[in-house]
Amino acid sequence: MNTPFSKRQLALAVSLSSALLLGANSAKAQDPVTSDDSTVTYPAEYFAQFNPYSVNDMLQRIPGISLARSGSRSQSRGGGRGLGAGGEQVLINGRRIAGKSNEGDSQLSRIPASEVRYIEIIRGTSGELDVRGGAQVINVVLDDALSSVSFAYEVNTDRALDGSLIPGGKISATGQYGALNYFLSAEREPRYDYRDGFERAFGIDEGLVETVNRDETTDSWPISVTANFGYELSPADTANLNFSWSGNDVEYDTDRIITRYQSNTVASRIFERDSQPGDQSGFEVGGDYMHIFGNKSRWKTIIVVNEKENEFARSRFKVDPAASTETKDLYLFNYEKYQERIIRSSYVLDLSQDQSIETGVERSQTIVDTSLRLGLLNVVDGGYEFGGLTPVANSIGSVEEMRLEYFTIHNWSMNERMTLETTLLLEDSSISQSGTLANTRDFSFFRPKVDYRFDITPTVQFRGIIQKIVNQLSFRDFTAGVDSRDDEQNSFEGNSDIRQMQWWNYEANLEYRLPQDA
Repeated sequence: MNTPFSKRQLALAVSLSSALLLGANSAKAQDPVTSDDSTVTYPAEYFAQFNPYSVNDMLQRIPGISLARSGSRSQSRGGGRGLGAGGEQVLINGRRIAGKSNEGDSQLSRIPASEVRYIEIIRGTSGELDVRGGAQVINVVLDDALSSVSFAYEVNTDRALDGSLIPGGKISATGQYGALNYFLSAEREPRYDYRDGFERAFGIDEGLVETVNRDETTDSWPISVTANFGYELSPADTANLNFSWSGNDVEYDTDRIITRYQSNTVASRIFERDSQPGDQSGFEVGGDYMHIFGNKSRWKTIIVVNEKENEFARSRFKVDPAASTETKDLYLFNYEKYQERIIRSSYVLDLSQDQSIETGVERSQTIVDTSLRLGLLNVVDGGYEFGGLTPVANSIGSVEEMRLEYFTIHNWSMNERMTLETTLLLEDSSISQSGTLANTRDFSFFRPKVDYRFDITPTVQFRGIIQKIVNQLSFRDFTAGVDSRDDEQNSFEGNSDIRQMQWWNYEANLEYRLPQDA
């Protein structure tokens, strides 16, 4: 077995931040307030004592929020295909951001703290919420402005292991012009990481078989640009448009010393070096529209289109320290292109003052194209595509899923302290695969969910959940790929016959918030 011995990240970050603000308010700190419906409200003045730069800095000062956010991610789609009713449990001004990589949670580090009026931690369920199913929903409410703009910027630098300084920073602009509000940001941050690892492998007789000394360095400088626009067409109609782009050139370098033993005596020692440059890029465009009818019912539609590309080329060299030479003995090229097109539309109707129902449909198309080329040292030169080595594998694949999701969500406020939310969801999908492996399959799942919440007191809440969970299949398992954590396996074959895991989940939770977050 392999046992990691140690790992450390040697980077020193020095952060210098500053902000240029127009129309900022100042007030003394205020304590959070818990309402009768168990919603906890943190006014902006509460965070003034911590000198936050962004909304993310403010959330870090709320007790227990990190645990709640991680729990929400695990219960939600968590980066899976489509949108669903869950997603990240973050709202901006009560609205869900139309996107996946550019949704509310990813905006928290970019929105200046000076723009926040208050933050709500919503612990109940309601038909008014744009996201469902989270233990807690974060609603960030920003200041209203007539026609103003504010800028914020942060400059920082990382000190790498070799003593070099790598600068980084971010800048954002938030403003409003009449019925148009906007948020623009750009960010470029260094990502340097060094890890020193040691592994031991033992045989079935518990004798030492092999040790591996490993030094790994990751050096990258990713850049991202985002833009969010909102426009109030009329008191009953609002529309939002969001855009994000990211790019990253990354370099992975690894040095290994592999020592093999026989009868606890050194039998051989191998020196290896890996060079693995990579290129990552992606964009996303999202938009949403909501219309409020005269009877207060609502129709809302979200559209998202995104694309991500990731490629890397790994070259492994056998090193002869005595002769100061190295010989390439492995070349591995891996490429993946991921595309999504999603539309989700629903109608929300208030049946009474205490009950509402939402019904709708989501349609999504997901396409993944992959390519893998493997070259090993032999007598045949495979040319540039195989790193000058002998071609061993050249696998291509394309996987496409067309998915329909029909849903109905009923929310009932049974009394001032109890809510019951029932979700009925039917999913139909067709997955087709072409290339080295070919297959087509159809799936259909019924996924009901019941979510009961009882506010015993404003600070004590009981939650009970019963739901059918069906895991989405990972497209990476369908086609040939690479496990970057496995040094002993060059690549793995795809499996076109895998099926979803599914189970019933029963959950009971009792939460107590200390008075004034003591």
